[in-house]
Amino acid sequence: MAPANKRRGGAVAVAPPELPVKKTVKSVLSLDRLTQSRCGTVSAALSKADFVPTSCRDMLLGCLPLCLGVPAAKRDSRQVAMASFVGEVLLEIETQLLAEVAKCKAASRHQEVDTSADAELAAEAVAAISEQCVQAEERLACALSAQEAVSVSRRNAEKAAEEAENVRSAAEAELLAKSLEKDLCRDSNSWLLSWDDAQATAGPSLEQVARLEKVCGRLNLEESLLSTLPHLAKKPLPTRSALETAAAQLISQALTTHAERLGETLASEESKVQTETLTNAVEQAKVALREVEASGAAAAREVAELQAERSSLQASLDKARVEETGFLAKLQDARSAGEKTAEVLRKHRKGPAAAFQELEGPEVCRKALQAAERSLQEQEEAAKQEIATKIESRKQAKLDAERLKVDQELNQKKHEEEAEETERLRLEEEEKCKQAELEVERLRAEQELVQKKLEEEQDAKASEAKEAERLRLEEEQRQQGELEAERLRLEQEQEQTRLEEEAKEAERLRL
Repeated sequence: MAPANKRRGGAVAVAPPELPVKKTVKSVLSLDRLTQSRCGTVSAALSKADFVPTSCRDMLLGCLPLCLGVPAAKRDSRQVAMASFVGEVLLEIETQLLAEVAKCKAASRHQEVDTSADAELAAEAVAAISEQCVQAEERLACALSAQEAVSVSRRNAEKAAEEAENVRSAAEAELLAKSLEKDLCRDSNSWLLSWDDAQATAGPSLEQVARLEKVCGRLNLEESLLSTLPHLAKKPLPTRSALETAAAQLISQALTTHAERLGETLASEESKVQTETLTNAVEQAKVALREVEASGAAAAREVAELQAERSSLQASLDKARVEETGFLAKLQDARSAGEKTAEVLRKHRKGPAAAFQELEGPEVCRKALQAAERSLQEQEEAAKQEIATKIESRKQAKLDAERLKVDQELNQKKHEEEAEETERLRLEEEEKCKQAELEVERLRAEQELVQKKLEEEQDAKASEAKEAERLRLEEEQRQQGELEAERLRLEQEQEQTRLEEEAKEAERLRL
């Protein structure tokens, strides 16, 4: 390789070789179209190499068809040297483009790492919420199936309750009909046997006669007796013939017997058991219906809760998808840094670099390019590692936050339980204080009652003492009265004796 001087980014500047003019023109004119196109591609790349001095760039552009347009086997040392210079310029262009891509990647690395972590976590969140949505849909489907089953059970229970009620109603209607028929039989005896002219307004109505004819028809009475019923209903007892009276008695006997049988049937144990059984069946059907209705209400509440949960999860999923879309857009923006340069690099590799290889350009030293490629690869590996570390740290932070939230909820629940326990103890203490106050109040009231009772007893004793004193005084007064009366009586007796003696003395003196 000819000696060279390094300039601007490792570009090589050499003196233009001295080639025969006739050979140069002949070589250029003899190039085929494909070779001319490839040389034109390389020339276009060289013309944009600003880091190469203008004189050197013009020299390389001028010599390019003379060196690369000649097959490698026919090139002399000067053509090989010139082709090497072209290869080095192309390699430097590729190296600078690769360095520019690495620079852009490094500048957007922090944003790409953050947005990649955010996008990865957002994607995991979307997947987790999607799984929760699927599970919620499954639970909702099961709940809807259970609700439908409960609806079917409810319809069956309603039908069973209605049938039981209809059976009981039919039985009650039958008993009522028998009771009315019994009353009709007994009421009919009153106008069949004891209807006189004074009770002309007490005759049966047409409806009663019609009903009685139906009853008598079921009793297998003779047609002759049945035909007399309308006449008997119009005639009081005194106006009937002997034949009509006898017919009335026979009909009355049949009605009485039928009423007794109906009464026995209505009062029988079998009828009571049947009524009780039907009533119990209706009650059981109603209880079963209420249980099914309660199950239906519970199923409806569960369906409503699951629908609300599904709506909430769907809203969370939509929100997570929006966030994921935003993070992906930011990630795309971050990754698009240096994309234009990378596209230029790809075009350079597919265009000038590929054309140089197809023109059998000589090998050049690729250490700088390989170093740039390793640097970019290491940078990408470091970015991936940093993204993984960032994702792991954020996951751990999320787990720590969730654990902290759970701990806070547990602590909050514990504090609430402690507060409830404290409130319960306070209420119990207040209740004990109230009970103690009530007990003290009760004891005070009892003491007051005892004191009042003692006072009343003392008052009663005082009253009794006063009454005893009063009675004693009255007794003394009575005794004194008796003594005074005795004294007066004695004085009267003495006066009477004296008067008698004086009368006797007067009589004696008279005599």
